[in-house]
Amino acid sequence: MSEDSFFIKHEYCVASEMKKLGIKRPDGEYYSDCPSSDGNALYERDTDDGVSYSGYCFSCNQSFNVNHLAKSSLSQDLGLSEEGLVVEKKTFERKDKRQMITKDEVKEIISYGYQGLGYRGIKDEFRKFFGHAIKIVDGRPVAEWYPETREGKLTGYKSRHFPKNFGYDNKGITGVKSDLSGQVKFKDKNFRDILLTGGEIDKVSAYQMWVENQRVKSKKKGIDADEYDYMPVVSGTTGEGSLITQIRNNYDFICSAENIYIGLDNDAAGIAATEDICSILPKDKIRIIKWSKKDPNSYIYNPENKDYSKQFISDFFAAREYEDSGIFASSGLMPYIKEALKLDRIPLPDYMCGLESMTKGSGLIKNRLYNLIGITSAGKSTHVNAMVHHFAFLPTERCAVISLEATKGEYGVDILSLHLEKNLYWEEADNVLEYLDDPEIVKKANELFIDEYGESRFFVVDDRKGTVASLEKLCETLRNKYGVTLIVIDVLTDLLRVTSNEEQAKHLNWQSNFVKSGVTIINVLHTRKLASSNNGVPVKATEYDALGSSIFVQKAAGNIVINRNKEAPDSDWIEKNSTYVTVAKMRQGKTGDTTPWIYDPETRRCYDRDKFFQDNPDKLPIGYDLSVSSFDRPYWEEGGRGWDGVSEGSSGFSKRKPSPKKEEPVDSFNIELDNGVVL
Repeated sequence: MSEDSFFIKHEYCVASEMKKLGIKRPDGEYYSDCPSSDGNALYERDTDDGVSYSGYCFSCNQSFNVNHLAKSSLSQDLGLSEEGLVVEKKTFERKDKRQMITKDEVKEIISYGYQGLGYRGIKDEFRKFFGHAIKIVDGRPVAEWYPETREGKLTGYKSRHFPKNFGYDNKGITGVKSDLSGQVKFKDKNFRDILLTGGEIDKVSAYQMWVENQRVKSKKKGIDADEYDYMPVVSGTTGEGSLITQIRNNYDFICSAENIYIGLDNDAAGIAATEDICSILPKDKIRIIKWSKKDPNSYIYNPENKDYSKQFISDFFAAREYEDSGIFASSGLMPYIKEALKLDRIPLPDYMCGLESMTKGSGLIKNRLYNLIGITSAGKSTHVNAMVHHFAFLPTERCAVISLEATKGEYGVDILSLHLEKNLYWEEADNVLEYLDDPEIVKKANELFIDEYGESRFFVVDDRKGTVASLEKLCETLRNKYGVTLIVIDVLTDLLRVTSNEEQAKHLNWQSNFVKSGVTIINVLHTRKLASSNNGVPVKATEYDALGSSIFVQKAAGNIVINRNKEAPDSDWIEKNSTYVTVAKMRQGKTGDTTPWIYDPETRRCYDRDKFFQDNPDKLPIGYDLSVSSFDRPYWEEGGRGWDGVSEGSSGFSKRKPSPKKEEPVDSFNIELDNGVVL
């Protein structure tokens, strides 16, 4: 959860109250009196533990955490208990200051200068190099500002009021969408190595030690080290917990290096963040640094007041390559067992509730491989599009579709038609463009394309290369760079049918390993051409009719097969518009037939068939047996719904010959919905 602070209001300063109570400031010093009646800026922020409050007085440059405020006369106004807990949530207007930084604000920050009086062992030369302005009050540093950029342009300054009070006086636009701190200094450079640290102070500390070491080495060789570019050192701007997001946002920059040295803090948070980052970066480029000290700044600022720069250089060159042997002792398995048992689920569209019940949970288990298998004209695209549309609005998933049939424009038309409930292809070119420019339609379309945070709801990949290698690279990029957690490959067999069984097996092995990294894959698979009938009865596809190597169905956690008889008698609208669903395989779930899906020509939508007729009993003809389908022999026997009333034969039944095709209307499964969507 974000821990950004929001300014809520100004109040009187409570420093004098703190002094009277004998409470010390966050930096360990006692508070000094302050008579300000409106200099105390109060901030509200969301944390993993709920709402919290803090304050900073711009009159006396003293800060207050939630525990201080809880003991002040402002506690009741903020709804705080004496322990600093929010016992009565007050409603404040959050005045987010995130506006583009002004020239006056830049001038103000720069006016503080870069002379830090040796604060934390950092020299002014390197503080100035990164633009870290520092404010001095009464001969001591009280606050520092770190510039933040987006696409190389200055957007704001992040503030730090010493020792560790962040965000009280941020200027302009800052946050997780910013470039990596320091990135702007190296964005146009060619570099082989790059060092990633946990925060801004560690960044400038590491760069200082690296540059000074290179200068010493070069001087011995009679070389001017400053004539060459030094190794880039960058950090996150919002803490190690969200560093993975900034790495994704700046993925191309960080991966342009041949060697990526990761040197986060040597503590639990740093180790956890390192594991997260390593999961998305190219494994062959990663070098892990094990600091002898807690973090880079500790080498030049420590209780012993010693310079351990040489040890820093030694630790850097002792970095090891990334390793993951995959071997675990049984004594340490229990946490992983618990993790496996509480894997999250991905819910399915409402009309697929029967299928969802077969998973023995509330949907598909995440980080698994699933196949949706269907014959031609079974309605795969209809149901896949419905799933993608549903997934796009799930707050827990970031979905992508790799379209191997339709172009990105064609896919966009399909998914937008579904969302707008209007078949855009059926409109004249001039009319449809005018329709799409209507402000109300633009607003509704944006609901599909952009979420409430201004982020894309889903991604569409139009892969024209058509190779297994390009497909695998696309999947890795979607996960590593864009944070995608669910990938639909539509239609996988279009790509793999032209490859050998060996190549297909390699790719499916790749998929089964790839999902372990935190991605769910749904493959859409065609089937081979089936026998037309068995003594007049249509044949259902099974999982083993999927085109390609048998490893497709063997490797999957779930195989879902759909069948529809498009040649059912026109007089039987129920059968002609029913899609039969078979769960052929479902790990940790159930197999077998589940409730069919039906397309209702009157309402022109898809439904769970059982629920549809429960809600609309008048639409079910008297005596109609839903348990018999056109894939069953009784359907075609004399008196059955498929019997033509005249056929004779040794078997006593015959499949009804399809009626001559009419120009209008089109196949009832492909007619326009009331709202314009084609199914």
